[in-house]
Amino acid sequence: MGTLTGALAIAFLLAVGFQLSLRLRPAFNARRRPPLRRVRWVPGLLAGTVALSLVATPWLAKAYGQPVDYQYGVGWHERAAQAGSAEAQYRLGRFYETGLETPPDIVAARRWYGRAAEQGHAMAQLRLARLLHEGLGGPVDLPGAVRWYDAAAAQGVPEAQYNLALLLERGEGVAPDQGAAARLYESAAQSGIAAAAGQLAIMLMDGRGVDEDKVTALAWLMVAADKDLPGAAALRDNLSAELGATARREAEARAAALAPK
Repeated sequence: MGTLTGALAIAFLLAVGFQLSLRLRPAFNARRRPPLRRVRWVPGLLAGTVALSLVATPWLAKAYGQPVDYQYGVGWHERAAQAGSAEAQYRLGRFYETGLETPPDIVAARRWYGRAAEQGHAMAQLRLARLLHEGLGGPVDLPGAVRWYDAAAAQGVPEAQYNLALLLERGEGVAPDQGAAARLYESAAQSGIAAAAGQLAIMLMDGRGVDEDKVTALAWLMVAADKDLPGAAALRDNLSAELGATARREAEARAAALAPK
């Protein structure tokens, strides 16, 4: 089964115009004992599915100056997705959400993101959470959005950390938790999310969820202003005037250390 899937992947490349040079090699060492028959197909299926999800991408054809047929690309992604490839399921979701390779269908996007999210695909979890959060492709589902933002945030996705922090700070779809929101804002800010830096600064100024620390708040406002976050520069200037020159110099030193590298 896996061999067939891999063969179909090669057929796709031929369909979009790639010139392939193949060197056939033995599939296994005959002196080794073959695995049990009941599980022999599993590695092949997994390898074939992963290979198909990676090569069935029309953008590769474009990169190599080959004719592009998006219909082929979507079709092969569907095959890989039906075979269980989380990456292909996520890409299908993106196709349907953006409408770039296929007519937009947010309901289908939500469905495919859900299948990939259940398999632990971090970006699918993020996109599914956003659709649930905004009520796109179905009803608003804030607890569901919290669930999937949390799953993606646990895998280190900064956008998920920021959006989960917003819901925790506001108590939307989940019990409010200012401390958890501040920690998530900090993680997202350290990854370069300017809005997270701004939100964290306000919490530090107010002492919500964290100890009040206006110097560190000023440092985060400096970071956010450098990324052109609307309103950050005005807050920075006002707080800087309030704290004075000594605190401003200390904040500048902290900002240099806090700014994402």
